[in-house]
Amino acid sequence: MRRHEDLGEKLALEEKARQILLLAAHVELVEGLKPDMFRDIPAPEFSQAAITRLARHGFPFAGLVRVTPLDDLAPNPTDQIRIELLPKGPEALRARFEAAKAQTKDLLFALVKADESDGPEMPADVPVITEVLPSV
Repeated sequence: MRRHEDLGEKLALEEKARQILLLAAHVELVEGLKPDMFRDIPAPEFSQAAITRLARHGFPFAGLVRVTPLDDLAPNPTDQIRIELLPKGPEALRARFEAAKAQTKDLLFALVKADESDGPEMPADVPVITEVLPSV
């Protein structure tokens, strides 16, 4: 039963990570629409590349992009978060990005810990042989 709870917790963490990555990608896409913002942001692109491009920021985004399943995750021009971000100014966008980054750190550590405890469990009644067998 504990195994199912661990799996459920891991899936919840992964979904939260997906939502935070999506938020950060949308912030960058909206920033890209504003010419006075950040020059290193490519033109808006609503694809999974917008998510994976977050890895260029290094820790913690690079790690979270690596450990989070990104299946079918891509920003969409009709996403509610994008609509909420469009009227925001540069300071508000930067604050949202930094808040996402702070949450990303905690999530990254939680996901790595969940992955470490996700290893196969050895049933208690299976004997473990530790002797070295002679070579043939």
